[in-house]
Amino acid sequence: MSNTHEITIEEGQVMLDSFKNNAGCVNAVRGVKIEQSIINDLMSQPNAVGINAYYGLNSSNQLTLVLIAYDNLDNDIASVVMDILFNRPPYPISSPFTM
Repeated sequence: MSNTHEITIEEGQVMLDSFKNNAGCVNAVRGVKIEQSIINDLMSQPNAVGINAYYGLNSSNQLTLVLIAYDNLDNDIASVVMDILFNRPPYPISSPFTM
């Protein structure tokens, strides 16, 4: 299966730089870390074909994602909903991107 959503590191860097320069806050959350177990739990649900990611604020008032699987009719499958994602620090220790 061809991945038509793949971009280059350079394209990703341009997007990250654009966010960093327009976020309005030097310490803005710049991403989240999603463990494989979360993806597996969502995608193992009957009829799951993908994952919707909705923006939300966590209990620390930081931007996060709420993840929920969807079916081939684009209906959310609400039996498992995930959050508890780990916010990436403003400057990750190791990354192909220079944050």
